[in-house]
Parts: sequence; C-alpha cells; structure tokens
Amino acid sequence: MENSVVIKGNKHGIVVVLNENVPYDDLKEQVRDKFIASSKFFGNAAMALGFEGRSMTFDQQVEMADIITDVSQLNIVCLIDEKMLLIHKMVLQRILNMHNIMILSRIIRIVHRMVIIKQQVLMKDSFIKGLCVQDRYLKLRAV
Repeated sequence: MENSVVIKGNKHGIVVVLNENVPYDDLKEQVRDKFIASSKFFGNAAMALGFEGRSMTFDQQVEMADIITDVSQLNIVCLIDEKMLLIHKMVLQRILNMHNIMILSRIIRIVHRMVIIKQQVLMKDSFIKGLCVQDRYLKLRAV
C-alpha cells in the first residue's frame, strides 16, 4: 500500500499515521523509507513524535523512534500519546470548570452579602429619616 505511512505535523511535533491493516514489520520498512525520503525536509529539528492509526506498545513506539532517528537527523525529544493528551485535556477542563463554579459561587455570595448590607443600610437610613420626619412632625404639631 502506498499510503500506509503518513507523516503529519501538529502543535507538539510530528505524528506518524500508520495503517492498522499492514503487518508491523512491513510498516517498519515503510517508515524507514518515508523518513529517508524526507530527512532533508526535517533537518536536525528537535520534535515530539506521536503515532496514530494503529495501536502500538511502548516498546514498538520506541523501536519506530529509533528507526526514524537512525535514518534521519531528527532529534526526538519525547513520545506523545494522543489518548493521554485527550485524557489530560478532559481532566484539566473539569478542574477548570469546577474552579470557575467555585469562583462564581464566591462572587454570588459576595454580591449577596453586599446586597444584604446595602438593604440594611437603606433600611437604617430610611428608619432614621422616618424618625426625623416624625420628630419634625411632632415639633410642628406642638407649635
């Protein structure tokens, strides 16, 4: 198969998409050929490397990374597991959502307290004004 190995770039580095229907040993040869052909393009860049399309053990990923570094000048700084990145993103999003909910509830409590305090002040103020009005009324009436 001609497109059994596809190299894609992402924000972390490069992802090698492997056809799951091709035997592993054939894929190793195709990865070797693909990176020999594209070694000038990548140069000696430092990149993260990930694999998609085929389920691979960690040892198989390391073996593929070794093949890539042997035939190219790429400096692979780490292996990326896209599934783990997705899980980390989901967990982080949940933490942020919980944090935002906590912040919003604190803001609501603070605003609620401010409204209560403002109501109390207004009630005291109107009560004092009411007393003043009544006192004036009483004074005027006594005259």
